Order: sequence, then structure tokens, then C-alpha cells
Amino acid sequence: LDHCAVVDAVLTRKLRNVKLLTALKTMPLAMDTLCATGKIDGFLCPGHVAVIIGSEAFRPLAEKWGRPMVVGGFTAELLLAALARLVHESSCGRGGLWNEYPSYVRPEGNQKAQAAIARVFQPGNACWRGLGVLRRSGLYLRGKYAQLDAGSYGLDDDHLPDGCRCGDVLTGDINPRQCPFFNQKCTPDHPIGACMVSSEGACRIYCVEGEISK
Repeated sequence: LDHCAVVDAVLTRKLRNVKLLTALKTMPLAMDTLCATGKIDGFLCPGHVAVIIGSEAFRPLAEKWGRPMVVGGFTAELLLAALARLVHESSCGRGGLWNEYPSYVRPEGNQKAQAAIARVFQPGNACWRGLGVLRRSGLYLRGKYAQLDAGSYGLDDDHLPDGCRCGDVLTGDINPRQCPFFNQKCTPDHPIGACMVSSEGACRIYCVEGEISK
């Protein structure tokens, strides 16, 4: 939504020195691709995404793959509640959709926000680390807003150093300790892959939280 407000302001003020380089992606297709691997028991669905697109956006996936999809919040209590629900339903072999973040997430989501996104952006192919290029999973400036794009379509190629297994970590095929670079060539002070660069990355969390000792 910040992007929508920015581009509207730029055009209204006729600014000539502002361009946007975006790397925006949508979740459902990536989740569908992961489910197709047969390795996924269920999903803890992102609450901040669900606030916008609504919890019902995940129902088709739950019904298609027969897996539990649980929308969770961000406090310790909300995360535990969502994880407990996910583990319980998965253990019972039940698929379906559960919203454990109802104070913020509505079934239909934020329709005004959805309309703003549809007005400013259009879907296009996007590259996902570990998954490759997924059709129509990215968002790009459309129509009159496209003049503000700074080359977002040129971000499709995914370049990882030889030996880096960041993609496998992201898809859950390995844990961070199984990457040959983990805490050797790749550390929080000298990161190689995105999983170590980001404060939310699995590899960085493993290091910071002391998982390297296990």
C-alpha cells in the first residue's frame, strides 16, 4: 500500500526524479508449488498477508491439497495457538482452513487495499529462490504507473554462489546446518545467501539463537 501511495503522489506532483525498483510477490502460487512436491504437511499462513488478501484466499489450497492452512498472528501467544492448531490438525490428517488471527484477519480481507493494488499493479512472472520462475506470481507497475519502473522486470534471474543452498533451506529440504557454507564461509558478519543476510532468515536465526552448537 505504501507503493500505491508513493506512485500516486509522484504522478500528482509530476516528479521526474523518482523511480521504483519493486520485487513484490504474491503467496498462493508459491504455496501451491510447494504443496505439489508432496513434502508439505501444512502451512502457517502469513498473518500480515492475510490482513490484505483475507483468510479465504488460502481455502482453495487447503481443499485442493487436503492440508491444514492456519492463519497466525505475531505475538508469542498467537503463534503458539496457530502452531498448536496446525500440529493438531496435521496429526489428525485433516485438511482445511483455520483463522487464529481473527482480531485482524477477516475472511474477505481489506477490499479497499486489494482494489488499490489491482489499480497500480499487474501480475507477471517472478523468480523465487529455490522454486525458480513462477508465472503471474509477481506484481509490476501497470498502465500510467509503468513509467516509474526502474527495471523491475530485469530481476528475474536468481544468482546464488556455487555451493550455497539457500534455496533448499527456504523450501524446507534441508536445515541451515546442512549447508556446507553455514557458519563457515557464510556468517552473520559475512553473509553469502539471503537466509543469512535477513534478520528473519533461517540461517541467521540459527546462528543468533545458538543453534550452531547443536
